Amino acid sequence: MNDETNNTNDFEGAGPDESAPVEAMPVETPRRAASLTLREDDFKTDRAASMEAANQSLADALGIAYRGVQIVMVLLFAGFLFSGFQQVDQSEEGLRVRFGAVQEGTLQPGGHLSWPKGFGEIVRVSRTQQQYQLSRDFMPASYDPSRDIDSQLNSSGTGNLRPGADGSLITAEGQIVHAQAAFTYRRDDIRSYAENVWPEDEEKIAKAMVRRAMVVAFASTPIDDLLTRGTIAPDAAVPSDEPVGEGGEGGADETEAASSAMGVSSLEGRLRQIVNEQIADANYGMTMDSVSIGLITPPVRLRRDYQAALSAESQTRAERETARGEARRMVNGVAGTAAEPLLALLDEFERRTDLGDQSGSLEILDEIYAVLDGDRDGANVTILGTTYNDVTMAGEAAEIVGDALRRSRTMGDTARREALAFRAKLEQYNANPRAFIVREWTEAMDGFLALKSVQTYLVPPDVTEVELMINNDPEISRALQREENTRLLQQNARARMGGGG
Repeated sequence: MNDETNNTNDFEGAGPDESAPVEAMPVETPRRAASLTLREDDFKTDRAASMEAANQSLADALGIAYRGVQIVMVLLFAGFLFSGFQQVDQSEEGLRVRFGAVQEGTLQPGGHLSWPKGFGEIVRVSRTQQQYQLSRDFMPASYDPSRDIDSQLNSSGTGNLRPGADGSLITAEGQIVHAQAAFTYRRDDIRSYAENVWPEDEEKIAKAMVRRAMVVAFASTPIDDLLTRGTIAPDAAVPSDEPVGEGGEGGADETEAASSAMGVSSLEGRLRQIVNEQIADANYGMTMDSVSIGLITPPVRLRRDYQAALSAESQTRAERETARGEARRMVNGVAGTAAEPLLALLDEFERRTDLGDQSGSLEILDEIYAVLDGDRDGANVTILGTTYNDVTMAGEAAEIVGDALRRSRTMGDTARREALAFRAKLEQYNANPRAFIVREWTEAMDGFLALKSVQTYLVPPDVTEVELMINNDPEISRALQREENTRLLQQNARARMGGGG
């Protein structure tokens, strides 16, 4: 047998003496007769069939596994090829990157395919407005937004600032103030943004730029201008320095409109300008839409003194405005909306008169008369480059002018009537002078005797001399006094009503 021969050869080659005979192994003598005899040929046949079936099963299994591995490899390769497919949201824009280089053009919202990972990718950048706050950077370290700022001191309880721990800003005069701010910005040039800004550092960069702008702007602004902005109230403080979140997609136009509605001060406009200059220099691809100051306050220990001074100044401004309002009311009560243009015209008339400009003075005088006469009522009058809208003559001046016009018309009518009466009487006198004189004298005498202040005494015609030693009739005197008092009361009442309205 081959196996036995090979084994024999192996053993033969192993010993020191290849020609030595191999001794037979001892065989145990059977204890009893065999009950089953196995034939060597049948055993080998069964063993070969069993091995063939096992080999076939192993081959089938290996074939299935190989096909499975092939399918998996194909799927992995396909997945690798399509791993660059990404979705760009509506509020985003994308950039296609290949071997680390940004490709030209931007990707609009939708699905886009790029090179697989490792060879390329799509960088997505949000276009929504970002909002952050600086509430502790320039405030005392112990500042608590939930408490009234007037009740807060630092941990030592003295109100003194600790360099390196408490934040502060220096004003133009070298004074110290604390401030808080909130700002909003957006990414408008996503290529520059993707090339120059690491997203994990974006918030730090934005806050650093605003902090720098606040240092620069406050250093060039006097403390009085900062504290009189009306933002010293504690309830105006920004509550925290956590990001507020992302805003809408309104952009710069809506932000400008909102800023105008809130009355953005020149300080906040200066802050926005400084930040945008920094962004342009660094080519960050962002635009600072707004920087608003939420709180400006002097150091805690001096806050009450500053508030007292500001309160006094505010009261002074209020009284000044009240006085100006009262002056305007009085002026308008005198001449209505024509008061200011009349004053300007009178000043200009005096100036031209002093300069000897006679023609110019007459021109201004004509304009004054036009305003006084009401010829400019409801019109716009331009004086020395200043336009006064809806100039209307009213108040006491209008009453005086109107009364003067009425009196002038009345005097003219009276003069004309008297002239007509004089001509008529002149004709009567020329016709019969004696009769005319007697009639005129009689009418004059009757009119004189009809006066209430005239008392008449009848004397007999034959008496040549009469001597009277009497007083005025007391009843008549009292009646005349009552009438005079009534007239004075009515005159005073009209004067008070005219002065009040």
